[in-house]
Parts: sequence; C-alpha cells; structure tokens
Amino acid sequence: MHHYGEKIEECLGVAVLEAPGAGAAGGLGAGLMAFCGAKSYSGISKVLSILEIESHFQDADLVITGEGRMDSQSLNGKAPVGIAQLAKKYHLPVIAVVGSSDDDLGPIYATGIDLVLDVINKPMDLDTAISQTERLITNAGESAFRAFLLAKKVPISV
Repeated sequence: MHHYGEKIEECLGVAVLEAPGAGAAGGLGAGLMAFCGAKSYSGISKVLSILEIESHFQDADLVITGEGRMDSQSLNGKAPVGIAQLAKKYHLPVIAVVGSSDDDLGPIYATGIDLVLDVINKPMDLDTAISQTERLITNAGESAFRAFLLAKKVPISV
C-alpha cells in the first residue's frame, strides 16, 4: 500500500500517503482521491452539515440522540458524539438512548453526552429485544424527557 501511495504521488502529483481516509477499504480512498478528485471528510461532520442540524439546535431545549451500542468505538466519529459536540455550542443537554452501553461511560460523558439510557430494562435475548423495540424505545424516550424535566425542576404530571 505504501508503494501504491508513492506511485500515485510520483505519477499524478497527488499526495495520498498521509491523507485521512486514504487507506480505507484497502486503499479505495486513495484511489478515489487520486483518480477521481475525491476529497476526504469526517463522516459525521459532513452528514451533520448536509442535514443542517445546527439550525435546529438554535430553538431546542434538549437533544436526544441514539446508537445501537455506546462504547469506546463511539468516540471514533460516530453520530451521537458528533451531535453532542455540536449541541454543546448551544449549551444544550444531550441524552443518548442506546440499545446497550459499556461499563465505563466516563469517556463518553467527557464528549458532551450528559446521560446515556439503555433501552433494555430487564434481562432479555436479542430476538425479544428486537420484537419489543417500539415499546422499549418509547419507554426510554419517556425516561429521557422525565429526566430533563426533573433537571429543569418542572413538575411532572401523569
């Protein structure tokens, strides 16, 4: 791969050896940059920009995001962390509703996520969790909103 990168730079004058994303998928990123003029972007930053999500934060009081599993891999450019970092520009609280989470969420909380709520509320196998997804996410969403109201000291009525 290093030789491939050197040849691209030698023949085409396109520096790909140190370019972010150039080594992805076995050098596909480098090939796209060299032969098609592609540019590399941080995935979540680009997606959030395309969606113009920041415009929605200006009038928001709370941000709820989600992910299948919240763990150390979430720190590597996944949506909830990117959303939380953007939301913090507006001093918004961020709650992540997740299928499951790591035992140590300290690094996750350091990114700007304020609360991680697992949707699984009792022991269950994957098939059961999948079949009950709507109920589990609805319950977690209600818990997220109740936590927000509690933090704001707003009376909660049933």
